[in-house]
Amino acid sequence: MQGSVVQSTVKLGAPAPPQASPRPHLAFLDGVRGLAALYVVLYHAVYYTGHLAPIPEGLSWPMLALASVLNYGVFAVPVFIVLSGFCLMLPLAQRHTTAIPGGVGPYLRRRAWRILPAYYVALLFALVMIAVAPLLQVAHNTAWDSKVPVTPASLVAHLLLVHNFSADWLYKIDGPMWSVAIEWQIYFLFPLLVLPLLRRTNLLAMLAGVFVLGWLPHLLLPAGSNFDHSHPWFLGLFALGVAGAWVAFTKQPAVIAQRNRRSWGWLAGALTLLLIAGLALKKEWMEYHDYLSEPLVGVIVAYLLMRYTITARNGQLKSWMQRLLESRLLVGLGAFSYSLYLIHNPIQALINLSALDIPMSGDARLALMLFGSTTISMLSAYGFYLLVERRCMRLKDRPALGGQSAPLVAHE
Repeated sequence: MQGSVVQSTVKLGAPAPPQASPRPHLAFLDGVRGLAALYVVLYHAVYYTGHLAPIPEGLSWPMLALASVLNYGVFAVPVFIVLSGFCLMLPLAQRHTTAIPGGVGPYLRRRAWRILPAYYVALLFALVMIAVAPLLQVAHNTAWDSKVPVTPASLVAHLLLVHNFSADWLYKIDGPMWSVAIEWQIYFLFPLLVLPLLRRTNLLAMLAGVFVLGWLPHLLLPAGSNFDHSHPWFLGLFALGVAGAWVAFTKQPAVIAQRNRRSWGWLAGALTLLLIAGLALKKEWMEYHDYLSEPLVGVIVAYLLMRYTITARNGQLKSWMQRLLESRLLVGLGAFSYSLYLIHNPIQALINLSALDIPMSGDARLALMLFGSTTISMLSAYGFYLLVERRCMRLKDRPALGGQSAPLVAHE
């Protein structure tokens, strides 16, 4: 699609044309994943500093400012959700089709092979850590308290990847694993709901239908039983990623005309400023109304992913942010971000619990977690990636569909 734009004669659901161009390498996607992963780990480092508190007490103003900046990890989750939908849709969008190559069965087997082996090994890793470290077995009024005790019900729920169904299971054993369950469930809804809606209607109708479905539990069920803890509206955020990939590669003149309007960039900028102001002034309100604030994050991220894709594909001048996301450091970090999500939480908890009775200033305790626990977590995650995740990926050739989409695991 360099140069002039031509109208596509490929129908939705049709197979890819033989002359389809090679799939572009979009390095910034790994950079987004790596940067978001690092931010979540640092957020948890603040969260796991000392006893249970949003921000540790007794900090000097520079450390307090740093902790405050890192205290928004909860809003990194929509980034991963949108990124997942965007990456899974990319190979289809480039071919201008909504038909999954090989069918739903092979697609689900590929997704299972990508996400489950490392997940189960990491689950075993967390259980072993809890079994051999007495500090991890009891509550100490820290962020780890929600992970224990390990109950038979929570263990079975984790094995079946349904622990997000109950608030009692959600954060048990290894808190960030709740989002693995959500992504696993979305994998089924992608070919069974999102793609059929896109095929039979259009982008706007698909987004509206999916968002309404995701919001229905919150709107219809009473508080406490409306599954808000499981964030069912994440399905709408995933659909935003799907829409972003489709718009980036579409050949439909009407969509292209709308896509190229300069006002979208100004709107995205205004929404970003609104989000930053809202987080700075009313963070608790936005977390309490996350069914509204998280879709706002999703819209911004979907637009940026779409715009960066067009820029990279057309060889246009890249912004400083896109160049940063394509840096070797962030791209390399993105390569093992799944492993980092899976195992960093119990490591951080053990380091924090081991230091609780050691006299030190608030600044020193926070520095220990931000730099010490983060370094150990990253080194351990890279080792886990080499020993487990990468080996599993190499046992099979990476499929075309979803090959660029590493599983997301977010925060708790």
